[in-house]
Parts: sequence; C-alpha cells; structure tokens
Amino acid sequence: MAVLAMGVTLLGVAQAAAESHLDHVLKRLEPDSRFNQVCDMAAMAAIGKSEAGLRPDRAMLDAAGPVKRVGDTATGEGAVIRSKGHWYGLSFVCETTPDRMRVRSFDYKLLGEIPQSKWEELGLWR
Repeated sequence: MAVLAMGVTLLGVAQAAAESHLDHVLKRLEPDSRFNQVCDMAAMAAIGKSEAGLRPDRAMLDAAGPVKRVGDTATGEGAVIRSKGHWYGLSFVCETTPDRMRVRSFDYKLLGEIPQSKWEELGLWR
C-alpha cells in the first residue's frame, strides 16, 4: 500500500513538473503564438481521445486557411492534424482563457484525409 501511495505521489510530482515547464515555455511566447500553441495541443488531445485509430502528433490551425480571432475565441476551416504519417483537415472553434494559457473549450469537425498530392501546396510533410 505504501509503495502504491509513493508511486501515485511521484506521478503527481512528475505531472506538476511537466505542467510547470509547459507554463514556463508558454509564458515566453507572445500572445498570438501562445493562442496557436494551446489550441494546437487541444486539437491533438481532443482528436486523439475521440477519433478511434487516430493518434495526432502534429497540428497546425492555419495550414489551409486563416484563423479568425475574436476575443478569446479562434475559429478556422483550414486546420490540419497529422496522425501516423497521414494529414487530415478539420474545422474548429477554440476558446481560451484571457491569458491564452489554457483552453476552455475545443470543438471540431474532422474533414477527411488530405491527399498527398496537396501536401507540398500546404507545406505538409510525412
């Protein structure tokens, strides 16, 4: 029992340290870049959790179209995510906290796989 409690405590400490490091890195970014980064991470987390078989390792909100920002909300139709060497388009709505450090909500619609013939045009890679 004591070993289990110690393991849980160490896991909590490791997670807190990772979050602290991420916060430190995010705080060094200017607000628009921070906005993009937290929404990129939210996209990968949401899709990885909700879409069977997808494990996103990269997201770009503005690859195929502009991101519109109004207050704490970003929307776009030209976002992409990469999973297992394949790229997929998505539209999204991402709402952050005013300091751009956390995502309050992330909604998306997966638009399907992007053909490899369009990758160069969009600046995508394997």
